[in-house]
Amino acid sequence: MSYRITKVYREPFPHCRFVGIKYKNSDRVNGGFGDKWGYWHSNGMFDKLESQLTEEFKASYPDFDAYIGLEKNKRGAPNDYYEYWIGMFLPEGAEVPTGYDYVDLCYDYAAVCWITGTESDVFMREDECWKAITDAGIKTAEAEDGGMYFFERCQCPRFTTPDENGNITLDIGFFAK
Repeated sequence: MSYRITKVYREPFPHCRFVGIKYKNSDRVNGGFGDKWGYWHSNGMFDKLESQLTEEFKASYPDFDAYIGLEKNKRGAPNDYYEYWIGMFLPEGAEVPTGYDYVDLCYDYAAVCWITGTESDVFMREDECWKAITDAGIKTAEAEDGGMYFFERCQCPRFTTPDENGNITLDIGFFAK
């Protein structure tokens, strides 16, 4: 493994609407959702979402332009409980384009962990991040059904522009108290 946790912190998080498309475990290809991300990028799927970013929302959330992999899981839940969404955090009440769906998120904080490494090493590190976050004394928040939402935040340029060693940084976040 050639990754490391480079930052752990708690940040204010605006109440918002996550708009995207939901996938299940059965939608994985070769163990992941990379093909879905490729489809989104090659078909301009983010364009309809980016157009809904308001100046007020941009001012309230510094990472407003990041593409998000929103996940929901629950320890001990059946395999079909798991959700993986691709989309963006948008202002509350944002329009949901045809073919997309949404989740309204009413959390005041997010706990974020930066994972730095090669692209093949930074994904699926949620357990390590959750442990680093809780070890830092940050309490995570559960959804109403006892599950937990968490997210991969692909923030440019730290995610898209490798450093001199070929490493990128993926933000993994959990909603926090």
